[in-house]
Amino acid sequence: MSFFKRSKSSAGGASPAAAKKKDEVVIPPTPIQLLVQDAIQRTDGSDKFWGYENFGNTCYCNSMLQCLYYSKQFREAVISYPKKSLLPGVANGALNANPRLSRISTEPAVLNGKAKVGTGQPTPLARRGSTPASAAVPPNPAKPEDKDSPEAKKKAALAAGPILNVEAPNSKNYGMEESLFSAMKDLFESIVVSESRTGVVSPQRFVEVLKMKNELFRSQMHQDAHEFFNYVLNEVIENVEDHAKSANQSKNGSSSQLIPETSSSADSAKAVSTASDSTQVTNTGWVHDLFEGALTSETKCLTCENVSRRDEPFLDLSIDLEKHSSVTSCLRNFSASEMLCERNKFHCDVCGGLQEAEKRMKIKRLPK
Repeated sequence: MSFFKRSKSSAGGASPAAAKKKDEVVIPPTPIQLLVQDAIQRTDGSDKFWGYENFGNTCYCNSMLQCLYYSKQFREAVISYPKKSLLPGVANGALNANPRLSRISTEPAVLNGKAKVGTGQPTPLARRGSTPASAAVPPNPAKPEDKDSPEAKKKAALAAGPILNVEAPNSKNYGMEESLFSAMKDLFESIVVSESRTGVVSPQRFVEVLKMKNELFRSQMHQDAHEFFNYVLNEVIENVEDHAKSANQSKNGSSSQLIPETSSSADSAKAVSTASDSTQVTNTGWVHDLFEGALTSETKCLTCENVSRRDEPFLDLSIDLEKHSSVTSCLRNFSASEMLCERNKFHCDVCGGLQEAEKRMKIKRLPK
């Protein structure tokens, strides 16, 4: 009899733990998590596979940020600029204070259901809370959700987390004014320093800065990703060059104070020029180095067969895409020759007049 009592009491004591285990919901790992869980971890951030939260119409922005992040040379250049010697409070290349990222929220989050659509503001994140009873039980039995659908993958990513949300700009730590470049740098650094290889990052601050800088992006309209890519590259170039110029001016001002008062005006000018050359920032052209190519415009006069050439830089190529064709064939059509005749004759300097000519564009140097 005592044996049955002990068995009953032990079974009764285990029931709360068993019930607790039943209540726990185990979120299965996503396919990308299974792919990278056994891979060797890299320190440069190239093994981080993070999705970007969509604020309803920011697909063009997210796709561009993904492409730029996985351009290794661009990502490393963004993270490493400005150099430590350009930061305020730096002496002889050594930082007096170690600037850190502002606090980053990594709480699992979902989109706030109270957010209004069409307000022009990014949809805020909200902490997960309890689901109301009315919303928990649908009136009609819903069809089982396809696990391979985009919506199912999005829900799985949000449930798995973590979600990174840079709450405050870190431009002051870089010695820069807040700009698209500093907002992009915040995103890239938050992903790189995260211990998790997968997750969701919220580019909310980047979108806010974008809307502040350009009213074209303040509406709820979708934008062309290609045009947006060109706009961001030009903004990055301008932001980096402006910061480099201001850093040079401050350094040149301090260098000019070291010139002896007894020196002549010519010697003073030479000293200032030397100081300017020594403090010239040479690493602001990395955007051009990575994305800029060179075209050669070739025109051949059909009368004297003289060939004139002119080189032109480019950041993008407008190529006609045809159905059932490869990129190679599209580039070949881009470089096809064009006849200049009738009203479009070419003025040949050798012949001294308008002549029929053959014109073509060749790619002299491809971007890196």
